[in-house]
Amino acid sequence: MNITTIDNSHVTTDFVNFAKVYRKLRAEHGQEWLDSAVNVDIIKLNVESLQGNQGFNYILYSDDIPRRNDGRVTDSILQRYRHLEDGGWYCSGIDPLTGQASDWGCFKPDQPYIQSERKGFGEPVKQKLIKYEHPFKTPTELFCLRIPLTLWQLIADRYQLPLPENIIVDSTGEALGFWQWVIEQSVPIVITEGAKKAGALLSAGYVAIALPGIYNGYRTKDKDGNMLVQPELIPQLKIFCQTQREFIFCFDQDSKPTAAKNVQTAIAKTGKLLKATGCSVSVMSWYLPHKGIDDLIVAQGTEYLNYLYQNRLSLDRFCLHRYLDLTPFISQRVNVRFLGEESNPPANAQLIFYQSPKGTGKTRKFAQAALHARQQGRAVLCLTHRSQLGLQIAECFTIPYRTELGDETTTSVFGYVLCVDSLHAQANPGFHPEQWEDCDLFIDEIEQFLWHLLNSATCQRHRVAILQTFTQLLSTIIINGGRIWCGDADLTRRSVDYLLRVIQTALLNSGETASEISIQPWVLVNEWQPAQQRRAYLYPTCEAWLSDVMACLSQGMRLMIHTSAQSMKTRYGTINLERMIKKQFPHLRVLRIDRESVADSLHPAYGCMAHINEVVRQYDVVVASPTLETGVSIEGGHFHRSFVYGSGKQTVEAVVQSPARIRDNISIHIYVNQFSTERIGNGSFDPQVLLTTQKKVFKTNAHLLGQADAISALDGESAKHLSTWAIFAAAHNYGFQHYREQVYEHLRRDGYSLMEVESPEDAPMWKEQAKESADENFQSYCETVAMAPLLNEVDYQRLQQQSTRTETERIAEHKTNLTQRYLTEDITPDLVRADDQGLYGQLQLHYFLTIGHQFLKERDRQKTERITHQGKVFAPDYNQVTLSAKVTALKLLNIEQFLTGETFTSESLQEWFTEMILPYRRDIKIFLNQTVNPDKDTPIGVAQRLLGLMGFKMTCIERRRVNGKITRFYAMIDFDAQGRNAIFERWFDRDSQTSCDTPSINKLKREMA
Repeated sequence: MNITTIDNSHVTTDFVNFAKVYRKLRAEHGQEWLDSAVNVDIIKLNVESLQGNQGFNYILYSDDIPRRNDGRVTDSILQRYRHLEDGGWYCSGIDPLTGQASDWGCFKPDQPYIQSERKGFGEPVKQKLIKYEHPFKTPTELFCLRIPLTLWQLIADRYQLPLPENIIVDSTGEALGFWQWVIEQSVPIVITEGAKKAGALLSAGYVAIALPGIYNGYRTKDKDGNMLVQPELIPQLKIFCQTQREFIFCFDQDSKPTAAKNVQTAIAKTGKLLKATGCSVSVMSWYLPHKGIDDLIVAQGTEYLNYLYQNRLSLDRFCLHRYLDLTPFISQRVNVRFLGEESNPPANAQLIFYQSPKGTGKTRKFAQAALHARQQGRAVLCLTHRSQLGLQIAECFTIPYRTELGDETTTSVFGYVLCVDSLHAQANPGFHPEQWEDCDLFIDEIEQFLWHLLNSATCQRHRVAILQTFTQLLSTIIINGGRIWCGDADLTRRSVDYLLRVIQTALLNSGETASEISIQPWVLVNEWQPAQQRRAYLYPTCEAWLSDVMACLSQGMRLMIHTSAQSMKTRYGTINLERMIKKQFPHLRVLRIDRESVADSLHPAYGCMAHINEVVRQYDVVVASPTLETGVSIEGGHFHRSFVYGSGKQTVEAVVQSPARIRDNISIHIYVNQFSTERIGNGSFDPQVLLTTQKKVFKTNAHLLGQADAISALDGESAKHLSTWAIFAAAHNYGFQHYREQVYEHLRRDGYSLMEVESPEDAPMWKEQAKESADENFQSYCETVAMAPLLNEVDYQRLQQQSTRTETERIAEHKTNLTQRYLTEDITPDLVRADDQGLYGQLQLHYFLTIGHQFLKERDRQKTERITHQGKVFAPDYNQVTLSAKVTALKLLNIEQFLTGETFTSESLQEWFTEMILPYRRDIKIFLNQTVNPDKDTPIGVAQRLLGLMGFKMTCIERRRVNGKITRFYAMIDFDAQGRNAIFERWFDRDSQTSCDTPSINKLKREMA
């Protein structure tokens, strides 16, 4: 590298002396920049002081400014900018489009302009201080400041890049060509607001550019003032997108809610445009009191800046962060091993939240508070989302669980524990919130509780009634001076926001008395972390994980194994793991804890949750599903190691909860899939997108069913339930998409030291054994179901109402359910297997698309009736149970053309793809949850995915050369897959009995043919 240097000897860090040499800048102006941690050379190269009418030359140069005949700017404009004559500093930099000095810049007058504005007629005049002036009638640009060679070298060293050859340093000390080098390199660029902040970041060795305002990175209008079809990045920013680099936003942290929201909106909009160019986007954020990044560097130094940079959030994560960040609500922080007297809420606190690490005594704290409430004569009510967890809470609180009440009414007891599924009047016993006026409410694991409340399938039928009851219960307790206690190791803002909004809305609607009640949440955060980190061993493959399980057992270790499922066909589910361990080590005592075993009166795990510590000590290995996920404490040093398998079925938070059930300081050994296939709604990470799509599908279904006036969404007036559902769903979708990464991040936050494990040599053998065992298990189960006796209607309905079932009863219930689904007693193992793989949903879609279409409305209306309460439904449930919008979407896409036996090629489908698929790809995502990529997808590929919704797939029947190109020909060749024709005939006959003027199925077949 050759460097040409021209007279840079006058550079000094003593600004007073420097100002004497560099007379273009007054000392007070330079000091202002120095106080923002800006390198003195950057100040010298980019900032100058102006006086008198000098400022007019920098601000009023546009040809679009109104002028008099002699060319002078009109008097009205001069009057507006008269304050510039008092002087100030001016900053400009390099135009990245040309590499030359930019005419555009920023002037900060010593006397700011006070602008008077009135928003509407009759509104008061407000004064607004204009601190910075930018060129009038000139398109916005950005600040690319000139830098000296020393900082260029610092930046190059940070990213381990060589400097270019033949760098020229001019007489001012500027190293020429820096921004062209940035354009050509893939170095990350920090985007901030304001030239001083960019100077501070450049001084710290980061490439930084600055916008004059948070919304100035893009334009919504063209040069003539016409609205653009889509917003566009400003050219000076877009030129940096050529190398698919990372952009890092570093805007101010503001305490004002409106300002903070504007910052989040600007980052989201600009970030979306940057991502559309192929760049990645992340965000640096920190906590107040330091507002700007320059303030933070001055106060905390560059080491903290480096920490923020290393811990920046992806754009998607940042957009979610505003819904999750608990900081604005925190009332008190403590750092204690166990919650004690120092963590007691104030006497006047009614809505109480605890965020405290797992194993720090939240449940014990709540039990003490419950005892105190009972001693004062108040009832105690505990809500949970899992009945098995409820049993343990009941023992801890020394109050009964719901099922222990028998035929008693709830008012005859001094409190009890119940699962939220039973929080409605039709439950047994029925729940009536008005009976709990003098009560304290306790909800442990509030995050998972609320997600269960808003999304669980077990709540679906009574969800509207449950949500209304829950709302009334909360407000009843608050109005009557009671307390609501909530806790979670992963407590977020969404839970606090939700309960607060629910209560506030209820209070506003409850009359004059409630209007005098002001509810303010009290939130305690326990920042304790163990001094000795627990170790988490990370496995590269699931078979490597299983190999180590077997190796530990062979060494005589006692293991706790947490896995994501229990299904017979799941290789690493509870049932298959239990079978493999017993086969390999027949002498070991193995206990399986899952949804089936704890509800089977003949199984050793039955009722074990109420006294879990006594039970597990009797076994060498415990294999548990998510049934043993939250709120359970296993203590006593019985287990040597904890193994965790995350397949992707659970949420990220649920996976991390599992190993924390063991309070002893033992290592965990974990395998997590890199991605999860689970998605909620359309899979979006943006709550607003989820809200919009849910509302659109709801309106479409209601219109198609003629129910637009007959039913209404529960959140028609207030979106408190649906918006919280969307926030939870968006966060979980993000976790599913970044599954392994997010699990590891949670483990680090929980104080684990992460260590990677190499795959052992025998891992492939265990992979094959797991597959064979699962296949044998599932095949045996399918055969057992096929041979099981059928239940009569009375016994079947009785089992449906029971909370406990033996294995024999479960199998008979499964067989009977299949018989009712497919209207046949000929249940074969193949049918059992196909149903488990989603056959029923695929056949329903095909049936109602074709010969059963006339029965679709009636089917959806009946499904809707089951989840409707007082004329209201919860939109996600309504969209889930109805098929009308999905079937209509398939019809409009002309998917039926593929069911005729006709032959297709990608070329023959090009018009269909161009005219019917690409223009409606957003609706296809909304209604069918299928993503269409215009750049990568082929017509045949999209057709195959749409047909896959019905369990179909076209076959390539021929390949031949057409016009010199090998062309593949596709057609449907198996229209009766899984014997669907016979099933459809039975469904048609059933549906015809409840419909008038129904043509015969043979006639319909002839018409379709």
